[in-house]
Amino acid sequence: MEITRGDDVSAHEKAISLYYNSTLGITSAVACAAPNILSRVNFSLDTIRNLPVPDLTEEQARSLSNAFDANAEAQLLPLAHASNDPTRIALDEAIAQTLEISSDTVAQARFELSREPSVQGK
Repeated sequence: MEITRGDDVSAHEKAISLYYNSTLGITSAVACAAPNILSRVNFSLDTIRNLPVPDLTEEQARSLSNAFDANAEAQLLPLAHASNDPTRIALDEAIAQTLEISSDTVAQARFELSREPSVQGK
């Protein structure tokens, strides 16, 4: 399902969509997936059903929904370029601020993810 700015979807749906496009969301999804090459992760239906989903307050959902709307038209670069991707950086900053996680920690995770050999195609 593609969600775009202005669609009639809840703040929670936009917030979760933003989360799973952030470094933390990608990392948590990959950690739950079947072992495989990171750039071609396999998700079974059971894996998808059991993905961890952040338990957001209404205020947190609204904050992430606003960040979603602000970035809805932006393009995400491939993960290999995540450390320099302005859109992914904006998503990560919104996640860090909303979930009260150190933005430096999230930036380091984004950098490490982009350097992962399977993400680099090695």
